Amino acid sequence: MSLIPLSKVYYDPRARNGVWCLRPYEGHPHGCPKYEKCKPWRYPDFSRLSGYLWFAVVEEYDLEAHAARQAEKHQGWTYKQLRNPRHWQRGVMKRLREKAYRNSNRLMGDVVLEVPEASGVNVLHTMAMAGHPLRMKKPKIVCKVMLVGKPDR
Repeated sequence: MSLIPLSKVYYDPRARNGVWCLRPYEGHPHGCPKYEKCKPWRYPDFSRLSGYLWFAVVEEYDLEAHAARQAEKHQGWTYKQLRNPRHWQRGVMKRLREKAYRNSNRLMGDVVLEVPEASGVNVLHTMAMAGHPLRMKKPKIVCKVMLVGKPDR
């Protein structure tokens, strides 16, 4: 599954203006720790990107298998430590970025949204409506998503 065609991409200005990023969640009372580094305002506003056909690029990672491998190496670690994104997320994002750019042609005007949420895309709703719901609470398989826009000719 390289590109998943999206009949509709759901825009939400709360994703774009940082409201979602700053919402507290488990372990992060001030929201996403990457907010200052990400700077959503650096990314293009999806509402201004018209004339594209949109596709999702997904990279799946078996987090349950990763946790099992970690448990063998680190027997005293907690469940949370075994699943810590610091140990796996960078490699997953690198593979996803490579896949997204491999499935786009920037010379033909294709656009890649590496952080679709920062552009204002409600990724959870978009993927659910495309028939690929993403699980957020303690998933066994983690799915990371980037979007590729191809000019509608």
